[in-house]
Amino acid sequence: MRGIIDRIEGNYYVIEVDNDMLDVEKQLVEQSATAGDVVSWDGSCWKVDAAATKERSQQIKQLMDGLWNDD
Repeated sequence: MRGIIDRIEGNYYVIEVDNDMLDVEKQLVEQSATAGDVVSWDGSCWKVDAAATKERSQQIKQLMDGLWNDD
């Protein structure tokens, strides 16, 4: 199962999975995780998928660059 960290609220990470928002206790998420990271459930905790996070960031940057392109 994969998701995207939407935000951190108190002792919970809010993770979007298949258009649903899950409130996940902090101890179930890798400590280095931040908002915007792609995470995968490994059966015991949510782990950051660095490659997927980088790819997602690049896609968002391309979309933003396209919005501001004057051509």
